[in-house]
Amino acid sequence: MTDIIYRPGRENITPDTFSRSYCSMMCHDQRFLSAIHNASYHPGVTRLLHFIRSPNMPYSVEDIRRTVSSCKVCAECRPNFHQPMRAHLIKGTAIPSWLCELGPVLLRHHVRTSRTEPQVDEVELVQANPQYAHIRYPDGKEDLNSSTATRTC
Repeated sequence: MTDIIYRPGRENITPDTFSRSYCSMMCHDQRFLSAIHNASYHPGVTRLLHFIRSPNMPYSVEDIRRTVSSCKVCAECRPNFHQPMRAHLIKGTAIPSWLCELGPVLLRHHVRTSRTEPQVDEVELVQANPQYAHIRYPDGKEDLNSSTATRTC
């Protein structure tokens, strides 16, 4: 076993990384890591690694994983993630039922010129898909708007 001896003056050699880690490993063991884990209310591997790396304690990721996996409290509280059954996902592009029925709908104004102008206008729905609605204004003008801007009367 090698001791680090302090020598004043020019004979003093500053400790390097290896000597510091060797000394800190001599005073830290697995029980100390378990005590830190218990005192910090059983964080997971990532959070415990952050706590350990902040003050430069000499524990590896494997030491932390071993401590967390051997903890009985963490084993009881850990969520179980199950692999879903193999299935093909279908993209939801269904049209709301009120957009399937042509007729009068309310069109919301995103920009108004004055506060007295109404927020919605009643227009006629000509055609619709999940993204856009083809509408006809009372004056006969036709336009293409977002389906989310229209609502049933």
